[in-house]
Order: sequence, then structure tokens, then C-alpha cells
Amino acid sequence: MMKCACFFLFLFFSVINSSLFLFQTHLTRYDISSFLFDEKGQYQESLLLVQKSLSIQIFHYGDSSIEVARERLKLAQLLVNAMKPDLAFQEVQKGLPILELLANRMDDDLVEMKRLDTNLQEMGFK
Repeated sequence: MMKCACFFLFLFFSVINSSLFLFQTHLTRYDISSFLFDEKGQYQESLLLVQKSLSIQIFHYGDSSIEVARERLKLAQLLVNAMKPDLAFQEVQKGLPILELLANRMDDDLVEMKRLDTNLQEMGFK
């Protein structure tokens, strides 16, 4: 009986570890693909990949995690580049409070998100 329980625990933790590996692999693939599309100026394709990555991270980490806030920053930057500042402002408003709460005040992503927020507010988005 004890061997059976140990085997199932081993199997359970093996599945969890493999799913975490696959999760990180998918996110890396989305990040690389998004970067390549962004470099080529194909913002629609890049936006789709970052939105897909964001939905995976929300599912995996929850809506109020620092990983999701950083992904929202990527999405906001892409939206600005794709000439959709109103949607970028919405993403900044969702991600900024999370970064302010969880990140170090000198964190590069927090500084960038605040700068983006200030620039968008100066453009008239509130």
C-alpha cells in the first residue's frame, strides 16, 4: 500500500513539473514570436501573441500577479506602437496598481509603466 501511495505522489509531482516546463516553453515561444513580429512592424500578429500569453499567465498565476502586470506592460507598449493608445491606457490602468504594490519602487518595469501612464495622460487619456 505504501509503495502504491509513493508511486502516485511521484507521478503527481512529475506531472506538475512537466506542466510548469511546458508552460514556460509556451511563454518563451510567444515572447520570441511577438518580438520578431514587432521588429517587422506586424503589430496585429504580435498583439495576438501577447494577448494569448497574457491569458495563459492569468490562468496560471491569477489576475493580480506581478507576472501578469509585466505582461500587461508589454501589451501596452505594443498597443502604443500599433496606434491604439486608448487600449494601451486601459492596460496600464490594470497593471500599474499591481506593480506599485508588488514591485520594488526602482524596478525597471514599474518605472516604465509610470512613464507610459504619464505620457498617455498628457495625451488626454484619463
